[in-house]
Amino acid sequence: MMTFFHLYLKYTQPLFVQALMGLKNLYDAKPVAIHILGQPADGDLKRPWKAQTMFGPAPGPQTDSASITEAEKKIGSKKED
Repeated sequence: MMTFFHLYLKYTQPLFVQALMGLKNLYDAKPVAIHILGQPADGDLKRPWKAQTMFGPAPGPQTDSASITEAEKKIGSKKED
């Protein structure tokens, strides 16, 4: 995609932005913050690191009694069919 923009359309701004985003992502990386920038491994930088996704963290399992009861009702209705 970037090659198409650069060679065919002579559009160079995405190449510049892509280079800057690579440097920003390197600066935001947790191992870089600990080992190169010398920040202490406390709080968010403490291991094990959670995998970052584009849409935020995945929701954990629902453990409250209302959610469990609702899930059991759904399973029960499927078994009856």
